[in-house]
Amino acid sequence: MIRFLKDALVRSIAPALALGAAALLGLLIVAVVGHNPFAVVRNLLSAATQAHGLRDDIAYVLLYATPLIFTGLSVAVAFRAGLFNIGGMGQIMVGSILCGWAGWKLAALPAILAIPACIALAALGGALWGAIAGALKAWRGSHEVIITIMLNFCAIAVTDSLANGTWKAKEGMTPQLPAIGQSARLPRLGARAADAPPPEAGDPPLMGIGLFPKHVQVNASLFLALLAAAGMHVFLFRTVRGYELRAVGHNPEAARAAGISVKRVTITAMAISGALAGLAATDLVMGTKYNYRQDDAMSYARAAFIGIAVSLMGQNHPGGIILAALLFGAMERMGLLLNDVPKDIVLILQAAVILFVICGNELFSRMLARKAATT
Repeated sequence: MIRFLKDALVRSIAPALALGAAALLGLLIVAVVGHNPFAVVRNLLSAATQAHGLRDDIAYVLLYATPLIFTGLSVAVAFRAGLFNIGGMGQIMVGSILCGWAGWKLAALPAILAIPACIALAALGGALWGAIAGALKAWRGSHEVIITIMLNFCAIAVTDSLANGTWKAKEGMTPQLPAIGQSARLPRLGARAADAPPPEAGDPPLMGIGLFPKHVQVNASLFLALLAAAGMHVFLFRTVRGYELRAVGHNPEAARAAGISVKRVTITAMAISGALAGLAATDLVMGTKYNYRQDDAMSYARAAFIGIAVSLMGQNHPGGIILAALLFGAMERMGLLLNDVPKDIVLILQAAVILFVICGNELFSRMLARKAATT
């Protein structure tokens, strides 16, 4: 336990320093554009802690962090296998449209059957889309970055064709599927106020735990994301298959010499990576929008690219990814609270965090390597 805590503390030094450096850079930029950085910080804290503000802020941070946990885990699994999955966008879109189709077609089923079916199809869609890149990498030697980028465009074309064709909802002009059934909707974590009117037929189910206000759409997919993180930690560090995946990522030739099938691991890693990205559809389709809309899916799927930064920030570790996703969620929320400064500063801050983390991790790793070599 002591060794684990010491290792966790050492690993947290570089991200903590990177975060501090990015914050200082952000304050400097605020001053350069003509604002008082101390006044901006004071106004930010005031907006975050005003009446009901803190509960709203926490809820929104969790809402923004949920897809980033899924996409961060997706990128991390591929990284662990020595692969770079940049096709999370396409995997989310394929998983989302299959999830929306299942929720629409299985609307008559009870929740105990409809919800698992939608979740399974979301993961299956992402897994199949990721496995295509893995198979081409394993059997043809194609570079996974090029293949996954191309598959993103293929996913946009396929989903648009379905959402604007045979699966299109009769109502509305935009490409979308009919609404999913009530039994396929994930409950939200908010509670209905005591003086609120009685729920209507189209209202989302609420868990009623009273932690968050009704208007924030944070939902039970958050628990699914945390469960996925725990599952990936067990898989990567407590199973033989996880060891093989990490061995291939560390040295594929040595892994092959040890009897590990590099081709099998490559396909499996990309399939798991795609499945994790596809699970983000549960938040979009089952917890937020309650149907598949092409425009919403494309906008939402861009979280896959932020997931790359989340994975780097979390050092490809499930626990670190959760913390990094919360950090990026907090920065997203902070951008909405900063009314007196340009919103682009938040984007600059995110970019600065990414750059500082990459540089900090490299420098810190070299320092530890030199120290280990001299002892």
